[in-house]
Amino acid sequence: MELLNQIEEIGIINAVSDGSIEAAMDENNLIKEREINNCERIVVGHNEFIPEDEPQPKRFSFSRERVKKHVEKFVQMKKDRNNAELESRLRRLYQTAAGNTNFHEAMIDAFVANGSIGEVWGTVRLANGLSYDPFNVIKHPFSLE
Repeated sequence: MELLNQIEEIGIINAVSDGSIEAAMDENNLIKEREINNCERIVVGHNEFIPEDEPQPKRFSFSRERVKKHVEKFVQMKKDRNNAELESRLRRLYQTAAGNTNFHEAMIDAFVANGSIGEVWGTVRLANGLSYDPFNVIKHPFSLE
C-alpha cells in the first residue's frame, strides 16, 4: 500500500518515466528471490517437495538466431502485405473503437490483414484519446482520417 501511495504522489507517468516503478519491481523481485533461496518462501517443486525421480525441466534458452529469423520474417510480412487493405481495416477499427461499441470484429479484421499487435492496439489507443505509442516514440503508419 505504501508503494501505491508513493506512485500516486508523483503520478504514474512520472513514476514510469523516472524508473521508480521498475526499481520497485526489481527490489520486490530480489526480496522474493532471497526468500525462496533461503526457504523462507516455499515454492512447491522448486525449493520444497521436489520429486526425486523426475528430471528438472529444461529452462528457457535464448537463441539469437531464432530471434533474427523471427524479425526477418516479420519484416518480410510487412513488405508483402496489402497496405491499402490494412489501412482500410485500421480506419474501420479506429471508427468502431471510437464509437464505444464492440470493436473485436474490426480488430480481428485488422489482424487478418497482417496488422501487427502494435499497429492494432495503437489504433485502439488513438480511438480512445491516447497516443498511438505509450512512449510517444512511434507514430501511426497510416492516415486514419
